[in-house]
Amino acid sequence: MLYADTFSKQVRIIFHTVVLIPLVVYALHHLLTESTYIGIGTAVCAILLAVSLAQALQDKPNKIIAKSFLLSLSVTLLIACHQIGVRGVLFLYPAIAGLFIVHPVRRACIYSILLSVFGVLAAAEHLGGMLAAKFFLGLFITVVLVASLTVTLVSQQQRLEKLLSEDFLTETLNHRGLIQWLTSKIPTLIKRNQSLAVFAIDLDNFKRVNDCFGHSIGNQVLVAVSRTIVDTIEPHQLEPSAGNQWILSRPSADEFVLAIADLSDFEAQSIVQDLMARLSTLLTESGSVIQIQASVGIAIFPNHGDSSEVLLNHANAAMREAKSLGKNRFQFFTDKIHQQAETKTHIESTLREAILDNQFKLVFMPMYDIATDSYVGAEVLIRCTHSGMANIGPDQFIPIAEEYGLIRDIDYWVIEQALSQFSTLTEEQRKIQTLSINISAIELLNFQFVQWFDGCLQRHGIAASQIELELTETSLVNADDSSITHLRALKDLGISLALDDFGTGYTAFNQLIHYPIDKLKIDRSFISNVDNSKENRLVDIILSLAEMYSLTVVAEGVETQQQLEYLSARHCHLAQGYLLHKPTDWETYQHLLARQQPQELSLIVTNNNQ
Repeated sequence: MLYADTFSKQVRIIFHTVVLIPLVVYALHHLLTESTYIGIGTAVCAILLAVSLAQALQDKPNKIIAKSFLLSLSVTLLIACHQIGVRGVLFLYPAIAGLFIVHPVRRACIYSILLSVFGVLAAAEHLGGMLAAKFFLGLFITVVLVASLTVTLVSQQQRLEKLLSEDFLTETLNHRGLIQWLTSKIPTLIKRNQSLAVFAIDLDNFKRVNDCFGHSIGNQVLVAVSRTIVDTIEPHQLEPSAGNQWILSRPSADEFVLAIADLSDFEAQSIVQDLMARLSTLLTESGSVIQIQASVGIAIFPNHGDSSEVLLNHANAAMREAKSLGKNRFQFFTDKIHQQAETKTHIESTLREAILDNQFKLVFMPMYDIATDSYVGAEVLIRCTHSGMANIGPDQFIPIAEEYGLIRDIDYWVIEQALSQFSTLTEEQRKIQTLSINISAIELLNFQFVQWFDGCLQRHGIAASQIELELTETSLVNADDSSITHLRALKDLGISLALDDFGTGYTAFNQLIHYPIDKLKIDRSFISNVDNSKENRLVDIILSLAEMYSLTVVAEGVETQQQLEYLSARHCHLAQGYLLHKPTDWETYQHLLARQQPQELSLIVTNNNQ
């Protein structure tokens, strides 16, 4: 009887039950003792209400049943007014309230007044002229009061709906409002055989705007961006959003979603190119001119999805692809992106299971001292043993673990397992060994990591002087003051630091003096091309400057004798690669150590792929 957008399911069930029980009793009373006509009418009302209750239990309210109930109730009340007078008139009051619940206010007013007039006329012979006038006046006042209350409630509900569906800053829709608009629009698009272009717009490096200019300017930029998007649409002669032709929303901090109906791929491309050009010279309310870049993903209904959630997911997937290709560009959703998104979702869910069940293992890539022609340690690599991760290596699942916030659990598992296995070596093997552990950039922002790591060392009985932490070059490039503080805190414990994949990022050598770095690892991409004169010069420069800064150098990915001889001639300290030894399990690595004389061993633990 009362439908879903009015009251909650629980309230509707309680209301139905409370009304149904006396209706049944009243119907039986009249059928057995008093008025058959009233009894039949009341019984019909009880049956309709029971049907409505069944639908309420299934959370499928039906307005037709509700209106049929009120119509039957109105007819029954008119019969009751005619046959039993005052007792029938008294039931007109709750009937009026019911009319306002089911019908729009104007229509409910008309129905209520008509019901009051005919009800009083039907009971006139029982009431007399004066009493009938008093009853009609009371009913009219009831109609006015209920109408006023309903208007107030509807107005408040509309304001609340606006607050829940609108972004307070830009006055565009928020995520909830966007989903509602798309959900209501799609059936119309299907009926009209129209398309819908969904643009996922993400502002590149927006955090820098807040950091450099403050959040007040940042908010002005967001308002200016929303205004710019609207200004971009208008020259393309589209209908205004009030006509449901397009809609703009800000579902999250620096992301916007624009949806435009009946738009071709060419028109979509034209709009996004115009928008990106306008954003390059953005004018805020305070008069500041700020250059903004955006990555935009575009998904088209129905080709790229037939529901609001799927369209948004695919537009966001295309936007992330645009970011990965260098930012400040747009990208249509493609089957390739779809496949990548499915693979990423599969890896993410499988990793969660693997973390819960400890479905990982460590393998060891021996480290080779070029000068002494001997193995002096090993790099520890992680593998996932979950059946769903067959042929998926760390180079694929580690970035996804970082993206979805799973990397810390993996980092901690690697550290615990590596320290545990390292502690099983003989006393003589551990005398001057060093354990180097690769940590994710996220740990540079984790103020608890230093304390946790120190406790981990104590649990396994390993001195901090035996530890070396390995960081990627990119993590240092993006490091802030607090990250450097954490690195220095680790150094204060007696731990040394190594810079992995050197040459792939943007670290200048004069920046190294600001970082407490002890070792560089030259990325395999340089070593694999040392027969190229340009690559030769780059490696030579790295080795020469590392010597100037008293840094130890490790060459990664050595796979040919020519590469090893080249590195030996230039006095590179350490090397690793398939030419020297393939990754092996812990037992095999222990046998490898036992076969050679005790030396300074360096066990390097990483979650990167080899």
